[in-house]
Amino acid sequence: MKKSLNYIIFLLLVLVAAYFWQLNMQDAPNENNNNSGDVINLVFSFDNDEPIQLEYPYSISSPGNLFVVTKNIAQEQNWAFNFENYDGLGVLITQIGEKENGQDQKYWQYTVNGITPLVSVDNFYPKANDTIEWVFRESEM
Repeated sequence: MKKSLNYIIFLLLVLVAAYFWQLNMQDAPNENNNNSGDVINLVFSFDNDEPIQLEYPYSISSPGNLFVVTKNIAQEQNWAFNFENYDGLGVLITQIGEKENGQDQKYWQYTVNGITPLVSVDNFYPKANDTIEWVFRESEM
């Protein structure tokens, strides 16, 4: 019962936060600042396991939001990948690999260059040379 209540509270907090995050959506990149060979650096921390560092090619001609980038990386790595789409609020990643939200009261969270963006993954467009860190940890909310 307590676990269910904690999960519901967390979900409500995420929904409220996502509403306010929409107010700070980052625009898609513009074509005037593309350098070929640029990458997005991604780090996946699966709980207590050694972090996995990967690079994803950055392309201004077909910019991908963080949801698309993460989904593509998961497919390339043959990791399980699940998400919930909260209409009007955005997408919440619920599983990467074997780690699924709610296990041991931990959830997938991301930072960009060490800062937690105030926007859902489907509305965040990484820039060239950004470092995105996905961490499976207890929620700070």
